[in-house]
Amino acid sequence: MWRGNAWSQADTQVPCGFAGPTGFDLDTDMRQFSHCQVVVLTVTFGAQDKLHKAPDTGSHRLCYVAFFDLTTAKVAFADRKDSGKHDQVVNGWTVVVVYNLPYENPRRNARIPKHLTHRLFPLAEFSVWVDTKLQLKVDPLLLIDQLLVKTGADFAVAQNPTRLSIHEEHKALVAKGVWAYHFVLLPVVQTL
Repeated sequence: MWRGNAWSQADTQVPCGFAGPTGFDLDTDMRQFSHCQVVVLTVTFGAQDKLHKAPDTGSHRLCYVAFFDLTTAKVAFADRKDSGKHDQVVNGWTVVVVYNLPYENPRRNARIPKHLTHRLFPLAEFSVWVDTKLQLKVDPLLLIDQLLVKTGADFAVAQNPTRLSIHEEHKALVAKGVWAYHFVLLPVVQTL
């Protein structure tokens, strides 16, 4: 997502989170990313997914950030002596361990950085969200240039690699037991 000059004040503190103080209020930890013009981020909570290797672009203005909860951090850093420390790197991603999460459901907590990227990284001009299950195989700067800058678009969305329609997504969510049938049906009907 391209923000242009929307967040040009470097010394402005923007509170983050929508359930009171949460683990996403990481002012001291997030300062290390103030130089990032482009942030590629992902989240893995509940030790559910493996973090794929980030593409090496060699750009100092591009930052790869992965948010882990404490459960995921313990699994990922089990063989390290300093597993309780922040700012560790896994497969090219700088890991930020998040504490004090507002929800018990890891999927629900994962939506916070996905939707509030502009608050977590207020100085970044662009942000790219990568689902942890997927592997980014293309330079994010190239994606931004081709999908946003050249087209003048505000944001770009990738197509689901396994499901091509909202009806297939509806069936998959119900089959996985993520949502009850009637909770998923209403948004599907509203989008038609």
